[in-house]
Amino acid sequence: MMKIKTLVIGFVFFLLAPLASFAEQKPVEIFDIEEGKVVQESPATSDIQKETEKIIKSISGVYTNLDPLPKKGVMVKIPLDPPVTVKNEWFNDFVNEAVLIFSYEEEEPYILIWDDENHPHFYTIKASTEKLMKLLKFQPKEKE
Repeated sequence: MMKIKTLVIGFVFFLLAPLASFAEQKPVEIFDIEEGKVVQESPATSDIQKETEKIIKSISGVYTNLDPLPKKGVMVKIPLDPPVTVKNEWFNDFVNEAVLIFSYEEEEPYILIWDDENHPHFYTIKASTEKLMKLLKFQPKEKE
């Protein structure tokens, strides 16, 4: 029971962190869903920004799974400074933070972004995440 509480508290903090504003550049954080904690932090470099922008611009559709958060996997939270403008048939707004979700179950990576009213939106993506993960020096586990 305590583990569940810890996981929920960590997860809520992870998702609500975009609401907080800090004067300094926030790091890229990799959150392990099973462990319920951030397992790696990296500086948000311009290369990471560019690669994330490519991924965001490759949105290919709405992620339709009823439960968008996997039981096993990692979420990579990437601050975007300056914000990225996204304009496609599903989303038309600025994005100042994106979360890539890697499920250790079946799915391909997908993305979570927020609109200007802080509503979450989950989307499928076409772009490869391999280069971004190399820049972060992080290798998600293979699907089980």
